[in-house]
Amino acid sequence: EKWRVPAGDTHVVYPYAGGIAPSLRLAAHRTGLEDAELLRQLRERDPAAAERVTALVFRGFDDYETDASAYRAARWALMEALERVD
Repeated sequence: EKWRVPAGDTHVVYPYAGGIAPSLRLAAHRTGLEDAELLRQLRERDPAAAERVTALVFRGFDDYETDASAYRAARWALMEALERVD
């Protein structure tokens, strides 16, 4: 039987070859959760560093970075900051 899935990214996982296949939504959600946990850990150890990393992509409730490369750079800055405080 051929599986038909709806257009777009409507599910977290999809049936695939007798198992499941992850969606882009799942990958994005997982990345966000990982980033949130890393930022929480940095905030516990160095609140000022956490604020600096956050400011790289988030300036206000309705003023945030839209360039994906800025988020990748901020993630690297987050990981580097965590290495320095350990």
